Amino acid sequence: MSILKNTTYIITLFMMWSLFGMFNLINCDLYKLIKTNIVFTHLAGIISLFILFNVLDNYAEYNVVTLWLKTILIYILLLILLQTKYYYSVIVIFLLFISQSLDVQIKHLHSKKKNATTLSKLRNYILICIYLCIFIGFIHYIITKYHNNSLCSFLQDFIHVKC
Repeated sequence: MSILKNTTYIITLFMMWSLFGMFNLINCDLYKLIKTNIVFTHLAGIISLFILFNVLDNYAEYNVVTLWLKTILIYILLLILLQTKYYYSVIVIFLLFISQSLDVQIKHLHSKKKNATTLSKLRNYILICIYLCIFIGFIHYIITKYHNNSLCSFLQDFIHVKC
């Protein structure tokens, strides 16, 4: 379950980073390139996520290939989340907030040498709910988008992450 916990932590931070305009803090030419070139947009997102991984946690037990694979998988999960309707995203953000709050309390209890088994189990259930909500939202997206479009236009819409 530790991979699930780390993933939700990274997703939470990346979403907050994106919500508060991380890309607005760079020079204008680079900002225009990120906004107009879809390949560079995704490349910047993946590199930012990789850097976020390295800054936030000690991944010394992973080799660089494993860390890149985790980064790409989490980025794909973020793309899936970005395609869901707002009500799925709001639920996920709310559950991420609860999950991270529980994580803080669990760490506090561990530092005091107290038992946090019940909270850990609750957090694991919340993590499962987060992933279910993301994938149910994505299935909803697939049903509504793919129903009227070809596979090619569906994939193009998915990669471009339109609002």
